[in-house]
Amino acid sequence: MSNSSGRVARSAVVIGGASGIGWATAQALAAEGCLVTVADLNGEGARE
Repeated sequence: MSNSSGRVARSAVVIGGASGIGWATAQALAAEGCLVTVADLNGEGARE
């Protein structure tokens, strides 16, 4: 799906993204312009 600027809208859900590989994955996706949602049992870490 493209937005008005012609760019493709991207989003991702990272399960277990509060630390470790999940955190690094969420950071990398965000750096590439994705809208990232993180789900983790560690709620405080997921909010960061």
